[in-house]
Amino acid sequence: MTEMEHNQHDIDSLLRRSMAMPLPSLPPDFDQRVIRKVQPSSQPLVRYRQTLITTYGLVSVVVCTVLMRGQGLGWGTVAGMILGPLALLAITTPLWPTTKPVTTAN
Repeated sequence: MTEMEHNQHDIDSLLRRSMAMPLPSLPPDFDQRVIRKVQPSSQPLVRYRQTLITTYGLVSVVVCTVLMRGQGLGWGTVAGMILGPLALLAITTPLWPTTKPVTTAN
């Protein structure tokens, strides 16, 4: 028996043993447990995320303003380049699809 035939025999044997085993099953409350772990439910965490995003936005506006002014751009151009995308965001945000909570199929 060559090594390839020996490996094939081992693989076949493993496959036969695996197929003879009973199918694994999940506990009945598995879906609810996963959803509880995945869904963010902490109010302080939501506040932390909002604070973090707001701070990031303000710092980026200040840095961009300083850099653009340092390159010699006028205040009108700087304001347009910062306020333009913000206005576009404000206009399009209501058009975004709302997220639906994950539910389990019964």
